[in-house]
Amino acid sequence: MSVLIYCSECIDANACVSCVPGAYLDTDNKCKLCTSNCTSCNKTNCFACELGYYLSATAPKTCTKCSVYCQECTSALICSSCIDGYYFDSVDSKCKSCSSAFLHCTHCNKTHCLECDKGTELNLTNGNACSPCGKHVSNCKVCYWDNTPVPAMVKCNLCNYGYGPVTTLLSCS
Repeated sequence: MSVLIYCSECIDANACVSCVPGAYLDTDNKCKLCTSNCTSCNKTNCFACELGYYLSATAPKTCTKCSVYCQECTSALICSSCIDGYYFDSVDSKCKSCSSAFLHCTHCNKTHCLECDKGTELNLTNGNACSPCGKHVSNCKVCYWDNTPVPAMVKCNLCNYGYGPVTTLLSCS
C-alpha cells in the first residue's frame, strides 16, 4: 500500500484526483510538490508564486524573489507594493523606509506618515510628524490623535506604569 502525500482527493489508496495547493497531479496520479515558492504548477512550469516572488517571463516558468522590501512585483524592476514600514517611490522604483522619510513612522505613503511607533503620536495637523506622547499628554505611554473634536487633540490609550487615565483620556494621573 502506498502513502499518498499532498493529495486532497483520492480515487483509491494508490491514486489522487486532486492535490493540495503547491502541488500538482503527475501522470501517475500522484501529487508532487511544485518548485520552491510556487503555489500552482504542472511538471514543467509554475503558474503562480508566493507573495514576495514574481513569475519569470521565459520557460520554464519559475518564481524569483522580488527586490528588497518589495511585497508584490511583476518583475525584478516593477514593484507594486512594499512590505510594512516601507513605501514605494516611483521616481527610482524602489521601496523606501518610512522611518527614514518620517522620524518614528512605521506605516506611510510617499507624502504622509500614517502610523507612528508606540510611544509616539501622529500629528494630524502635520501628516509628516510623529511626536512623543508625553509632549501632549503627561505620563502617557500609548496615545492617538482624536480628530472628532475641533480642534483635534491627543488622547491617551495607555498610561505609564503607576498612572491611570483621567475620564476624558486627556491625561494620566
